[in-house]
Parts: sequence; structure tokens; C-alpha cells
Amino acid sequence: MIKFFFGAAFIFIFIFSGLSYSQTIYQPMNLKAGFNFAAFTVKPSQTDAEFIASNPAILKIYTYNSAAGSFLSSGKGTLILLNAGRGYIIKSA
Repeated sequence: MIKFFFGAAFIFIFIFSGLSYSQTIYQPMNLKAGFNFAAFTVKPSQTDAEFIASNPAILKIYTYNSAAGSFLSSGKGTLILLNAGRGYIIKSA
């Protein structure tokens, strides 16, 4: 019984480790019209302007800066880099 458990656990980890690896390379996003709340699991290799240019449905990206007590916006040029583990508000068409 113990051999079965360890064998099943090994197969489970082996199968799903490939899925998690592929998600770190490409992070698909399903955006609805309006405001979407999102966070990246890995740091995107693009700046906010490049990210918006590669996704024509995205209009603006916002994030909250607690140090300044205000929102940073891609439209105003105050948001430049996207980071992992930070919450973003993405406005899409």
C-alpha cells in the first residue's frame, strides 16, 4: 500500500510539474471588458508600454503605491515596470 501511495504521488508530481513549468514561461490572461484585477506569478519581461502594445484589448494598467498613497497609471507614465506578486487593475475594451 505504501509503494502504491509513493508511486501515485511521484506520477502526480511528475505530470503536474510540467504544467507549472509551462505557466512560468507564458502567463495567459482571460480579460473581460471593463476592469480586471490581476497579479503576475513571474516578473514579465516587458514594460507596461510593451505589454499594452502586444495586447490591443488592454487600454490602461493601474497599481496602488502605498508609499505615495495614490495610484500609478500607465496612461500618465507613472507606471513603468510590471512586477511579480503585485496587484494590478487592467482596463480592457
